[in-house]
Amino acid sequence: MLTEYKFKELYEQANRLRSVGAESAAREVLLFLFDYGDTAGGYGVVRLTFVLRDLSELAGLTGQDHGDEAKKTLQALTERRDAREAAGRKGEDDFNQLQELVALNRALNDTPRSMTFYKDLQEPARTRPEIAEIRRMLAGLLREDVFPTDAERIADQILLEKLKRQVLELSRKVAELAAGQPRELELRQLVIGAKTLSDRFRTLDDLPHGDEIKHRLAELSREIAALFHRHALLRGLPQGADARPRLEAMSNDFVALVSRYEINRDLLQDEELRDGIVKLARKVASQISEYRIEEDFGAESSSRPPEMRTAQSEKIARDGLLVYEVLLRIDDDAVAEKVGAWLLAFRQDGEMYSSLLEATRRARKPDIESRLREEAERLMIV
Repeated sequence: MLTEYKFKELYEQANRLRSVGAESAAREVLLFLFDYGDTAGGYGVVRLTFVLRDLSELAGLTGQDHGDEAKKTLQALTERRDAREAAGRKGEDDFNQLQELVALNRALNDTPRSMTFYKDLQEPARTRPEIAEIRRMLAGLLREDVFPTDAERIADQILLEKLKRQVLELSRKVAELAAGQPRELELRQLVIGAKTLSDRFRTLDDLPHGDEIKHRLAELSREIAALFHRHALLRGLPQGADARPRLEAMSNDFVALVSRYEINRDLLQDEELRDGIVKLARKVASQISEYRIEEDFGAESSSRPPEMRTAQSEKIARDGLLVYEVLLRIDDDAVAEKVGAWLLAFRQDGEMYSSLLEATRRARKPDIESRLREEAERLMIV
């Protein structure tokens, strides 16, 4: 079984191999992570986003030609997609395999194929209950797993890990306070931070089918709220003669919460995933610069066909909008707005403004949405 530790180690190894041009070796590692990474806990998100993104790049689907190695990677991705489609037509796919199918089509720059497959199953679903169930699950995925909610899932993973980190810090601070070490101010700040984040998810009722991350976020948020209420933490810390036993009871509850959710500081990924998003943001900015230079001064090599350049343009916009929405959802608004500025420098048209406005609306950022709309109206674009 592939553990989170091993997944992280192998993914870093693949990055090193790519950095020295060992693309064949990197491909094999990345394919292994995709094939077997579903057992690696929270790294399921990394597997269906960053791992597939890297394989898509190796396959030459982002505009950079990698020759024979690209063909091998493209073939490997296509074979995996076709295998999941074939299993689905037989009624043998489960939810995870369908999720992989949608993600593979996205990595292959062929997202419409998922909808075509869904439509193809309409007739057999009338007489075969197992096909009808597959079609029902696929309908949910096509609503929730196409591009816009990729950002939601990545952001949810970051926020879940961040909430776990806050629980771990709260547990440590309460234990220190119970032991007589003055940590009142730090603890209050942590309580406020955890309450602010958990309040976003504890009241969620209509949770998407199969979205384990959202379910975990809601469950942990509710447990935090219950613990805060039980110990009246929002009204202040225990005082007086009975403060010590009350703090010890609170500490025990936090320890139990950490144990129940198997929170391990070494396995928390919020900072790592956020760094990955910022790294992708820098890459998008670099690609925009190169693209605009080619537009203004011509490409150094004119061998690239127009369709490859079009695919590169679409990939830049897609990755940039993904990064933009994730950053908004994790409240990294300053960096998100810089990404938005880069995207508008790349393509300042109605389609880009509309995409940015939709992302701000999904991320519930009315102030940023309002500023964007005013800017677009001033320029008479939307």
